[in-house]
Amino acid sequence: MGQKMEEMKIVHILFSFMNGGIENLLVDIMNHWEKKDHILLCVVNQEINPDLVKKIKFQDNRKFVCLNRKPGGARIKYIRQLERILQEFHPDIIHCHSNASFRFCCLLKPFHPKTQYILTIHSTRLYSKFGKFDCLLHRLLLNQVFVISKSVEQEVRERNPKLRKVVL
Repeated sequence: MGQKMEEMKIVHILFSFMNGGIENLLVDIMNHWEKKDHILLCVVNQEINPDLVKKIKFQDNRKFVCLNRKPGGARIKYIRQLERILQEFHPDIIHCHSNASFRFCCLLKPFHPKTQYILTIHSTRLYSKFGKFDCLLHRLLLNQVFVISKSVEQEVRERNPKLRKVVL
């Protein structure tokens, strides 16, 4: 007999929720992920497409939160707001969908030492632009880096060869 998997609590973080591949992927995740798991979709900036939000089939274990930050606005107020949300939600995983969203929430890692941090690199010619500091943060703080293709995987490994947790 197979083992019963425990429910997970997953937070997906991105800066805007307009029209794009990442946003449509997250709508699909919210609607089709394992029903037992709890998923919180957190958008940092106030850039939201309401028609896309309407496509999400909300249930008790699916939540959508917008921090309503103005693009380029102050950060600390919204980092505190995110921290309060995370304290209430108790996530097992924080899945960042851009390096900007990872940098936004990586300051909270010491308050959530058991939480796994994941970053997905969604396109080519992106990771090669990250500086040495970002590469160091990825090695130190991320549990995994997901990549969408072999070419993205190659780019990540070339830019950050010491990063061992790359998953295609």
